[in-house]
Amino acid sequence: MLLTAGPVLAGPTIDGKIDVGEWDGATVLNMSGPYGDDTLANGTVSAFADVNYLYVAFDVTGNTTKGSHGEKLGINLQPTSYYPWGSIIFQECDYQHSGFIAGTIDIYKYYQWQVSGVDQSSLPEELLAATLWDTGHRVTELQIPVSGLGLAVGDTLLVGGAVDYNAASYRFPAKLDFNSIESYARISVVPAPGAVLLGLIGLGIVGKFMRRFA
Repeated sequence: MLLTAGPVLAGPTIDGKIDVGEWDGATVLNMSGPYGDDTLANGTVSAFADVNYLYVAFDVTGNTTKGSHGEKLGINLQPTSYYPWGSIIFQECDYQHSGFIAGTIDIYKYYQWQVSGVDQSSLPEELLAATLWDTGHRVTELQIPVSGLGLAVGDTLLVGGAVDYNAASYRFPAKLDFNSIESYARISVVPAPGAVLLGLIGLGIVGKFMRRFA
């Protein structure tokens, strides 16, 4: 399955909010239902890539996001015969004691950053993430560094992942099989637009947040 993104004129604002036109030209991936069923989940994943970063926006509702203890979001990039689960793997998982409160930001306690099969002790500074929670609705925007993959304009980046809650796994693209490289989405690498980064502003607005991992 070949899925390609068109040119993107400007990078997204990593603030957990999908603004009008911000993700125009990105590849939109549907999500499978839980437990590998054939129904589509109530959510989409938008993505585009340049030589430096993969940009991803999750817009998921209903059972794809419980907004509570133990939910995990993961992205697997560029699987190969040597690294069938991905040359780069990023996961973040919540372990809050009391779950999420509607309209507030998420605070993750656990992450995994794996490069070429080796777990890294810290996340790269260029990795940016922001999430806005509401009742039954999650928006997450990510900027994931991929410069180490040696991509050039016109290359293809293989992308897949899942939003998990307990034993239910909502995968993207729909019907993704982590053991099958052919089932990953293929994102064309476009010229770098340069991401728009927000400072920590609007502290009086509940739920809007930008966080730099360190």
